[in-house]
Amino acid sequence: MTTSELRAEYRALADTVRRRGVTHHDDLAERVRTAFAVDGDGVPRVTDGETLHHAWSVADALGPGRCAELTAAWRTAGRERIGERIAAGLVTLDGGSFLMGTPEGSAPVYCGERPAHRVKITAFRMGRVPVTNELFRLFRPGHASGAGAALPAVDVTWYDATMFARWAGYRLPTEAEWEFAGRAGADGAYGDIDPQDLTAYAWFSENSKGALHPVATRRANSYGMHDLFGNVWEWCADTYAPGFYAHSPEIAPLNSGPGDERVSRGGSMHAFTDMCRCAFRHHEPADYWAYDIGFRIAADV
Repeated sequence: MTTSELRAEYRALADTVRRRGVTHHDDLAERVRTAFAVDGDGVPRVTDGETLHHAWSVADALGPGRCAELTAAWRTAGRERIGERIAAGLVTLDGGSFLMGTPEGSAPVYCGERPAHRVKITAFRMGRVPVTNELFRLFRPGHASGAGAALPAVDVTWYDATMFARWAGYRLPTEAEWEFAGRAGADGAYGDIDPQDLTAYAWFSENSKGALHPVATRRANSYGMHDLFGNVWEWCADTYAPGFYAHSPEIAPLNSGPGDERVSRGGSMHAFTDMCRCAFRHHEPADYWAYDIGFRIAADV
């Protein structure tokens, strides 16, 4: 069965479960278990993110305990292969309160940046750098064949990023967490970074020459985070809605509502200076992929 056929099968299965509820538990369980199988080396047999995302939603509908059982081999393999390596590259952020978005009177402003609103973030951990080809190939061998191991993994959809993170025992950061990390305790458009010094911290239109660069080859911000600005756009967990800020929860906000598009943050090697601002909200369809979109992972403390 081709990837597109398998994806269509699990999408239809997930749609049926959403519309009609769970029936034929044993049959569903066996079909889902197949999606999360691994080979003798612990590599997932299915690595298409959208297929896995639909399979996960079906497993979750069977109940939390059943979901854990059905994905156990897949998740265990991921954590054994990559968990410790990722853990060593996480930065622990204590959380706190900050003003998210762009205040009135500030310019420029892109769609969805207002109103600025007070947000409280609980402690979390976040990758010091975006996920690299070296790490992503442990999940999907041969990904971007020939591309440098230290380059950010790109050409990944939001589904791919989400399911890689779950395979490894982590998750994507929320956009509030991403902005908190980018601001690094400061109120400036680029957090604690002087805009005049941005070329020292980011690969973007002014210095990248239109190319990706290995991670951590620019300075880190005061939170120890590299490549938050420029190099690659980074998928976040949230569904994109331009009006979400008007009714965003104050504590640990996450827009998990329905919608076709997901948030990405930070700019890329092609981005203009303004697009690298902490508050700039970019968005693309969840099944979209491009050579300037990657991701980093996060975890609760």
